[in-house]
Amino acid sequence: MTPTATTKAPTSGGNGSKTAAPPPRKMPPIPPRGPTAPAPFAQAAVEIPELEMATPEMPPVRLVLNGVEGWGKTTLGALAPDPAMIMARGESGYLTLLGADRVPHVPSTTVERWPALLGLCDKLAADPKGRKTFVFDALGGFERLCHEHVCAQMAGKRVEDLTENDWGEKGFLSFHKGFEIAAGEWLKFLQRLDRLVTVAKANVVLLSHVRIEKVQNPMGPDYDRYGSNVHKKTWAATAAWADCVLFGTYSTTIIGGSVGDKARKGKASADSGTARIVHAERCDAWDAKNRYGCDPSFWMPYDPAQSWSAVWDQIAGQARGDDYAKKYFS
Repeated sequence: MTPTATTKAPTSGGNGSKTAAPPPRKMPPIPPRGPTAPAPFAQAAVEIPELEMATPEMPPVRLVLNGVEGWGKTTLGALAPDPAMIMARGESGYLTLLGADRVPHVPSTTVERWPALLGLCDKLAADPKGRKTFVFDALGGFERLCHEHVCAQMAGKRVEDLTENDWGEKGFLSFHKGFEIAAGEWLKFLQRLDRLVTVAKANVVLLSHVRIEKVQNPMGPDYDRYGSNVHKKTWAATAAWADCVLFGTYSTTIIGGSVGDKARKGKASADSGTARIVHAERCDAWDAKNRYGCDPSFWMPYDPAQSWSAVWDQIAGQARGDDYAKKYFS
């Protein structure tokens, strides 16, 4: 027999017997080119929400009160329904007023560090201790705690060990990186405040000090305006979060000087009165907003004890316009 490609001639074994040829060897399959497509990820079923009519109700308020010094911000907060005063390190306005018997004696605490503030908000959301309003005094102090926390993380140090170099161009201020990180941290605070509103069903009032800031006007001359004494990223997030941003100041009459192109005799002077006023709508001179239909501006009662009730009448729509004037000034 002549051997072929698939058949071999039989061979003789040691005893002279013939053995069969082995079967042809099978080659492994050629793998496909390129990476193998991954198996599809099995996602959980997504529940599609349905549209429905919401129940009209007055939820707790997210209020920011930005006011000049001595206007009565802390007093207003202490007069809110069943309040608790939460003060940043260095803020002692409530304690001073309490010592002078100018405000009610309510639960209060002072927060020294940023993690402690976040932890306190979590604790109060789980158990509000019967409080219906949480007043945070003041915005700038809590922002400072946030910046200290971020700076310490960037430097790998404890807050109490931070130096001027850690805050400088090679640290917190490097390419404004510190402010960018702090903006994310601040959102954690606002999320916890939301839980106080939605879970604890409590009002949240943020008090803020003001400063004069320069505005670069692309359509004309630059000008000054009132602003909160926090970084612009902090203020932008906070103002967007709030349902109501009020600006409190005193009435001021300008005597002399000039208005536009019309000159007046003598140098301008300001005659500041003692009447307090609240602005609830934004203009070029201050930030304000509200989602409740408050009067654009309204006077505050002469009696500080009526401060909260006056603001709440505007927010809840219980007294506005002429009704408000009759209730508090007739």
